[in-house]
Amino acid sequence: MKKVCLIGSFKFYDEMLSIRERLNSVGICCLIPQPSKYRDPHEPSRFLTSLPPKEKVIKDVYESTLRCFQRIDASDIVYIVNKGGYVGKSTLLDVGYAFAKNKLIYALEPVDDLGVMSLIKEAVPLGQLIKMAESGSPLDSKDLQFLNKNQLAMEEKYQKIKEIVEKELSCSAHNMEHVMRVYNLCLHLAKDDPDIDLDILKTSALLHDIARVKEDRDNSGNIDHAILGAEMAEKISRDFGYPEERIELVKHCITAHRFRSGNEPKTKEAKTLFDADKLDGIGSIGIARSFIIAGQHGEKIYSDTPVDEYVKENLVGGKPDGRIKEISKHAPNLEFETKFKHIPDKLYTQKAREIAKQRIEFMKQFFERLKREINGEM
Repeated sequence: MKKVCLIGSFKFYDEMLSIRERLNSVGICCLIPQPSKYRDPHEPSRFLTSLPPKEKVIKDVYESTLRCFQRIDASDIVYIVNKGGYVGKSTLLDVGYAFAKNKLIYALEPVDDLGVMSLIKEAVPLGQLIKMAESGSPLDSKDLQFLNKNQLAMEEKYQKIKEIVEKELSCSAHNMEHVMRVYNLCLHLAKDDPDIDLDILKTSALLHDIARVKEDRDNSGNIDHAILGAEMAEKISRDFGYPEERIELVKHCITAHRFRSGNEPKTKEAKTLFDADKLDGIGSIGIARSFIIAGQHGEKIYSDTPVDEYVKENLVGGKPDGRIKEISKHAPNLEFETKFKHIPDKLYTQKAREIAKQRIEFMKQFFERLKREINGEM
């Protein structure tokens, strides 16, 4: 099934709701705009009489516009709901964005303005739109060439970003294999959420650990790879033509992905990246990565130091989420006790929490068995 995004004036909001219901009834995912809090909930085309200061309204309208763009990004087809051919100024902005993003644009009725109509493939009734959006309904060859060309350009961009990141990474625990596992986990977690901007998510996932080796080689302990990585990502994103507002979204994802950074993820993309990165640190892969890092830093394979004593002596601030002072005093089982086993409670998405609980149970059983083997009990 194709995803359909509806755009149009809020004077046609009832029609949008009706169209969404019709599309959903045949299994087609339909995204529609949501009236802002400044509109009359009973008549969305009208603004409330009492409004906050103009600067506040402008900021909220800007954020609403970005959310609309994200819905367009997540869709395959953009459908203009324009009874009587009416297209307002805000809808014109959406049409221009959809055209720039190489989306297939259709309208419910013809538009009088030839300039606008030139950006629209054609006016089609809802029944015809349903046929095009349903699984197996063919796009014509021109449509396929149009979409394939855009998709190819995006994949080429991601490949170039991968190559840049690969040059920066050399340590075995945070190499491109880790990056790609996180990348794939991000796509898995985002699969059923049409509001997630996949371009921001993919770019952030590829770049999230770009400064990891620089941090590992910094004996001063001053480099935080999440902060430095966001700075590096800013330049890379700008070189690829990202507008400033999208660069900031990528930077936020990277800055907020670190467990001990203290920067809480605010956007859906940042929360998804955070969860995916944490999932790759637990389960069987988490165990393997822990021992790789232990080998790199000369850690013991197991430490019987009481957890409370270890936290007080070797973690900054004497807190479980504090940064490690002396890595040689660390051990995989202490990483599990101070960090990993708390991960399910810190994740943002339900899907990630479900996966995490299964992986943590596996790790718990592993370290219990490791302790018994070390003590010669089995």
